[in-house]
Amino acid sequence: LNHSTDDRIDEGTKYFPDFPDALINLIVLLTTANNPDVTLPAYSKNRLYIIYFAIFLTIGLYCLMTLFTVIKMNTFKEFFTTSMQNSLFRRRLAIRACFDVLLESEVAPSSRTTDDITSSLVTRQSSRLTIPMLVVTRVISGTNLPELHRRALLDILTRNNQQNSQVTWDMFSTAMLSLDADHPKQVVEHHEYSGIWTLVQLIGASKYLTWFGNAIGLINFIILVIEGGLRYHPKFDTIDTILSNILFSFCIYYFLETILKLWSLRPKIFFKYVFNTFDTILALSLLVLHIVHWSIYGALSITQFDRDNDDRGTARSLWAITRIINLFVVFRIIRSMPHFTNYGIIMGTISDGMRNLKAFIGILICLFYGYAVLGMWLFRGVIKVPPGYDSKNATCGSYQQSNYWANNFDDFFSTVVILYDVMLVNNWGVFLNALREFSTRWSQLYLVSWWFLSNVYILALVLGFIVELFALNVARFEESGFAQGQNGLANTYFVKTLFHLFKRSLKEPSDEEINKALTKYKRLYDNRK
Repeated sequence: LNHSTDDRIDEGTKYFPDFPDALINLIVLLTTANNPDVTLPAYSKNRLYIIYFAIFLTIGLYCLMTLFTVIKMNTFKEFFTTSMQNSLFRRRLAIRACFDVLLESEVAPSSRTTDDITSSLVTRQSSRLTIPMLVVTRVISGTNLPELHRRALLDILTRNNQQNSQVTWDMFSTAMLSLDADHPKQVVEHHEYSGIWTLVQLIGASKYLTWFGNAIGLINFIILVIEGGLRYHPKFDTIDTILSNILFSFCIYYFLETILKLWSLRPKIFFKYVFNTFDTILALSLLVLHIVHWSIYGALSITQFDRDNDDRGTARSLWAITRIINLFVVFRIIRSMPHFTNYGIIMGTISDGMRNLKAFIGILICLFYGYAVLGMWLFRGVIKVPPGYDSKNATCGSYQQSNYWANNFDDFFSTVVILYDVMLVNNWGVFLNALREFSTRWSQLYLVSWWFLSNVYILALVLGFIVELFALNVARFEESGFAQGQNGLANTYFVKTLFHLFKRSLKEPSDEEINKALTKYKRLYDNRK
């Protein structure tokens, strides 16, 4: 694409005047962020030029970039699988070492009582192959394990040790494997009433009451939307009076529903669930605001007289706050999710992601900080508004015409904002061109490298990690037969650590490998030599 005239630059040369500019703009095109800006100048000259861009995007974006993402995901999975395999080996080694240490221990009489859980353990030379049950139970009871795990260990040991008071290696290792098990969320039994109150309690704890409340919340939200759409209607005062009365009746229903559930489930169980606490706060807030509005202005709606005499804006503010809080009723619909089977998969994936994405978020924050400091060091004071600048004379869609002057490298905050905008690759070609105009062509490498590390690499790994989480949650639910717990609620399983995430693809170490590793810890075997 060459110059067609001496006095006007040809459209094609706007983005492809030389090789470096062509390369940078093709990278921008690869992200599809400024696709029309790059393609239309050439397309306006000849429509067949679109074939070039279509072939480039097909090969570059849909083939090479997708293949690159898959390779990164597989590499990431192999790395973590190897890391978790080593973690599994250390776990099994620690269990065997713990058993060997307990073999050398016996219960010493306490100076206070024989039942004292603080009875000391003294070491003696022995060649026993079993451990006294009392030793194991007291050691487990004195650990800092969660109560659920501690109780599971003791239950398994008691169940497998009904005939004698000795614990073998097989029994000990089987009990310790329960630490790696996925534990479903336990459903707490509520207090049972008697007589006619049993029916009332059944209604209060029923899922159908929740569904009915969700339907009311959806109708409430629709009425709020209608009220907002008719805000400037000539007969708005009459309409608002009717709608306000309906909304207040819904508010009374929310309050009565909360009281019924609180009585049916008892406060200890009721406030155990976050959504119940949210509903309580929402119902009380709406009821108080409606009562305050009615006590001050004598009506639930706001009239034209109230608006005309509202010099301080109190009436409008109170009315607006009530409507804004009322909008939160739409979140009541989320409460229906536990009654669907896929809820466990979705919530499990979200919970697992929040627990295990801390490392990726930490890396991204460090990357943000490092690049922000580097950007301030390289480009502070470079982007400045020219004296007498008029945006009307700037090129349409450019950095200058769009008044992006607040996006600069003069301070840490604005630098982070630029990096965030580039990471989203939304119109980031404008930032590349502006940085080149105010600095040098090589300065574009700063933003291109940031895009590659943050968007192509880190965020792609996060995406792959979430996909892997979802796939493993689906497999885990299929193995459990999509079981549902009490009240029709789907059992939700939570992956606590990365080890629990990858354990299905791990290989159990052999006894020979564990025994070979144990010989390195000579202090455990000094008494046996």
